[in-house]
Amino acid sequence: MISSMNKTEYKYLQLVDFKNWVNWDVKSYATNNLKSNYYFVKLSSVLKEQSEKIKLKDYPDKEFGILGVNNKIGIFDAYLEKGSNINQPYKIMKTNWIAYNPYRVNVGSVGIKTDNEKYDYISNAYVVFSCFEEKLNPDFFLRLFKTNTFNNLVKKSTKGSVRQNLSFDLLGNIQIPLPSIPIQKKLVRTYNTKLLEAKKLEKKVNELNEKIEKYLIEELGMEIKEKQKKKGLQFVNFINLDRWDYWNKKELFSSNKFDIVNFGELLLDKPKYGSNSKASKKITDTRYIRITDINEDGSLNEEVVSSEKFDKQ
Repeated sequence: MISSMNKTEYKYLQLVDFKNWVNWDVKSYATNNLKSNYYFVKLSSVLKEQSEKIKLKDYPDKEFGILGVNNKIGIFDAYLEKGSNINQPYKIMKTNWIAYNPYRVNVGSVGIKTDNEKYDYISNAYVVFSCFEEKLNPDFFLRLFKTNTFNNLVKKSTKGSVRQNLSFDLLGNIQIPLPSIPIQKKLVRTYNTKLLEAKKLEKKVNELNEKIEKYLIEELGMEIKEKQKKKGLQFVNFINLDRWDYWNKKELFSSNKFDIVNFGELLLDKPKYGSNSKASKKITDTRYIRITDINEDGSLNEEVVSSEKFDKQ
């Protein structure tokens, strides 16, 4: 077993060789105790930052394909834009190069450009790098990058108080176990096979959920009604008016087995909204997030991400 860092173990103190000291941050060293059957290397020895930029506005009539990155699909062809509408320089992005959002890498906002992506430019806000492919397979590294273990290393390597930032230099200080290229490629093939199996199982789960829902609806004797527009005026007794909506929710479905009641009639107290604070026009690092802006995995949805102007200047 090869330790990720040569250090003397103490119960209360941890000593770090000065040559290994890269930033004044305890979290970077306190839990750096990974072990592996393979030797550890610093990423700076197998990665190369790609920061070549082009001023697209110098070609005002030419249309450029701009790439984006998110935590769902990685890199994608985002949009086409004429050079005259692009004020800031953009980085060049080539096949097998990797890019990540330095402020959202901890939620998986990273991806690799494949032959499927046809666009060639990406915002200067992203960190772009390539692998020395004789030492590190890009597909292997991307899959390692997206593991929870590597994500924890990323979180411990970021800087910043309000918005955590992972620069390429900080990324380069992270150590990873490095098997040979044949083993890396074998691991990628096995990973992809298991991922395909997981997707098939997920499909089966979705099919079972649909059957369960169908069973429940049938047992309740429910019939879903199609929403229909009625001609002429309609009158509703004020006592029955609970919201300014012409469509009565009781008419959405019927049941041939049970009575239909409003859910509110079954509650001891009516549900209430949360914070009702007024928004401020002052620009701060604090952002107001609605519950609908948060995905099931805790990440923010794409509408919120794109509003941060990472993908489009």
